[in-house]
Amino acid sequence: MSYNFDWPEIPFTGEEVEEFVDAYKELAESIYENWNGEAKTNGYGVSYLEDPFTNRDVVKELLIYGLVYASFIIKQRSGGGGPGTNFDLSASPYKPPLSSEEKEYIIKNLGCIFTPEEMKSAWKKNAGGNPPPRLNDGVEDLLDDLFNNGPTDPETQNEDCNLTIREQGLYNLTQQTLPVSLSFDPLLRTKGELLKAYLNCDNDVFTENDLPPFQCGAIKGALQGFYDETLPEQVSEQGNVLRTQMNLNNQQKSQYGASPSDTVWQFNFYNSFGDNRDLRTLFGIATVIVNSSGQIVRVVDDFDFVYGREIDRSDGSVPGSGYGSNQILEGLCYREHWVTTDGNANCVPVGTPGAVPEAPRSPQDIRNDNNNPFLPGEVGRWAVATAKENNRGKPVPINLNLSNC
Repeated sequence: MSYNFDWPEIPFTGEEVEEFVDAYKELAESIYENWNGEAKTNGYGVSYLEDPFTNRDVVKELLIYGLVYASFIIKQRSGGGGPGTNFDLSASPYKPPLSSEEKEYIIKNLGCIFTPEEMKSAWKKNAGGNPPPRLNDGVEDLLDDLFNNGPTDPETQNEDCNLTIREQGLYNLTQQTLPVSLSFDPLLRTKGELLKAYLNCDNDVFTENDLPPFQCGAIKGALQGFYDETLPEQVSEQGNVLRTQMNLNNQQKSQYGASPSDTVWQFNFYNSFGDNRDLRTLFGIATVIVNSSGQIVRVVDDFDFVYGREIDRSDGSVPGSGYGSNQILEGLCYREHWVTTDGNANCVPVGTPGAVPEAPRSPQDIRNDNNNPFLPGEVGRWAVATAKENNRGKPVPINLNLSNC
């Protein structure tokens, strides 16, 4: 009577252990032999057992797994080679679990961002949609186990990061899934994806892997056209410099994903060159990497807002890289008591060179400027400002490797 039980080797010796192993195997195989449908129900088709124990093969596997540990207990209880009734779990074939304090100590010293929100976000990004290891548990349940109801991120613990019906409609508008008469726009579609991530508090780094090839190619083409038709330090009709080369050493270049032979530029799209290519409302101002052949190979930016939430990069991190909760700032429109605007209706501190010559106004007034929720170009302003006033949203780092687009 074996029924193909794949019994493991027992790492313990002794007469008591050997007798127990024989009896255990006999019992386990008898359970398997006599397993039938009637034994599992009360006569009315209602099972006495809960899943997964209603499955005969699952029970077989559990019986196999239990042999080694049960043998260990017998060994310990026998006193023949252990402390008798004084259990010493350090000799167990299965290591004792880490305490919550030990888990926290290890994870923090690995350099991880130790908050449930960031770990949930990392899971969604890295697991690629795969289920958690315990199939009946969600990611939140597993994190509750890990943290043992431990620390939470005060910035987001009360956030409702689900899209409202109106926001979902605006997202659909950018994706052209509603019957509207707008022409299909790959860059507007990308903006919609970023806006959705922002409103869903998904602060994973947004990469080329998050885009279909045609959108990636459209972004590269628009950036390349902007580069080819402008000159260094050229000033636009609005008075801003179109593109400026950044003076970086090789180590600084590597932070942006640039090689020593690449050049790193700051592109300003608040002008007709940016408007004509739909780059203004996607990036605003961005860092762009150009190779030695004059080809755009990467763009990095932070999808954050002076009228929403911004990323604090004062720690030396660069746009397009990950960040921690302690780096989230209220946008400038909220941090300043009085502000004025630049030529693009963005909040700037009073006295900023080039600001629109007008009397200082309240941030609320400026947030309402050019804030039409029904115009695709203004979708972001309305949704972001409204979300911030309801304690929602997280900036999204953008890091697009355009080499293969």
